[in-house]
This record gives sequence, structure tokens and C-alpha cells, in this order.
Amino acid sequence: MTLPDVSRVPLASRSLLRELDARLRALGVGREAIAPFMRHGEQWLDRMRRPLRTFHLRQERSPLVLALRLFVFMDPVTREEAVEALGGEALLSALLEVGLLVACDAGVVCPLLLNAVEDQYVFCDDLSSRGEAVMGASTTTAGLLQATWPVKPLARVLDLGCGAGTAALMFAKGGAHVVGSDINSRAIVLANLN
Repeated sequence: MTLPDVSRVPLASRSLLRELDARLRALGVGREAIAPFMRHGEQWLDRMRRPLRTFHLRQERSPLVLALRLFVFMDPVTREEAVEALGGEALLSALLEVGLLVACDAGVVCPLLLNAVEDQYVFCDDLSSRGEAVMGASTTTAGLLQATWPVKPLARVLDLGCGAGTAALMFAKGGAHVVGSDINSRAIVLANLN
């Protein structure tokens, strides 16, 4: 599996990203909405989880579930369903233009995974793509944050090997001036997006 092209992602304007953020929040995309679907197949092998979760996701057709399919579970929806999830053709067209959504044989899908970390959205790669895939939030990230979380506010933080920028985002929420750095140019694109 090859990594998706992210060369157009830097073209996404702040206003477009704010519009996407507002739409996802209005729909209720977050950990609470994602959790019931993640529980399906928790104890199963990775390759068996995805079809089971997809089956359950496809049983509902609300704009929220369509958005989850598009962005969180990498399950293509029809163009009409994407318009319904995004609240209109304009947002869909803009996201297609910058590569945050792509057209495929099955319809439209986000080529990146969207994680909900606290109240932040974090785009990352599907790690099964291998290669220079950029990891998003994981149990490892949570452990790192717990181990390094300061007891008093910090003024500045340097996040070396920032990946998708999850830790940098969390430290920035705490008021610190954060600089994220990575040798993987793909990670820099995703960290800037996030």
C-alpha cells in the first residue's frame, strides 16, 4: 500500500480548515462518537477489525456516521453522501482540491486518518502503508505525554521527531510556545496541517 499524496495539503487555507473543523464539531465527531465503532472487534486481529467496523458503520446513514466513515475509518462514501456529511458541495470541492478528500472507484474518502485527541483533530497516516508513514495519536503518545507532562506551566517546548504533531498540540494547549521538528518532510506537512 503506497502512502497518499500530501503535496497539495499545504494549499489548504486556514479558513477552509476552520470550516472543516466547525462542520466536524457540529456533527459531533469526537471520541464519544468514535468509541462505539472502535469497540467492534477489539479483541480480533487487525485485518479482521476493519471489515467488522465497516459493516456496523454502514448500518447507519446519519451525517455524523458518514463523516466518521470519510475521515476516521477510511471507508468511502458516495459523492452525495459526502455532500450530506459536509453540509454542501462547496466544502467537498474545496477538500478535494487540496487533497484532504480524494475520489476513488467507490466514491470519496479521506486518504489520511483523523484522530480525535481531547478536543483536537489530528490527521495522520494509516500505518499499514508502511514506508515514511506518519504516526498520529496512539497509546505510545499518551504514555509519552503522561511521562513528560510538566507540574507547572512551561514557556517553551521543543518536540523533536514531532510526527503528526500530537504532543506539540497538547503542550501548546497548555500555553507553551512549541516548536515541532522532524526529519520526515511528510511529518512536517501533517504537523503543519494539524
